[in-house]
Amino acid sequence: MTTLTATTVSPREARTPAPTVEIAGVDWPLYKLQAVAFGLVVALLVGIVTESAEWTAWTLTIATAAVWWLRRAAHRRLR
Repeated sequence: MTTLTATTVSPREARTPAPTVEIAGVDWPLYKLQAVAFGLVVALLVGIVTESAEWTAWTLTIATAAVWWLRRAAHRRLR
């Protein structure tokens, strides 16, 4: 038996696009580039201090993900 369900969808709010930077013809959201840059700086510092690839990889991943999500959330809050 087939049933048809009708739903009402409210119109989506107009979203303000995130500030972007063009790299090789592709627009990248600024918060992503900031997260990657921060992660590279953290990786460099942790790599120099600990001389451990494992610690460097973990801190790089955690720092990059944290900045990515926090900057993304901050942008969405400011819309």
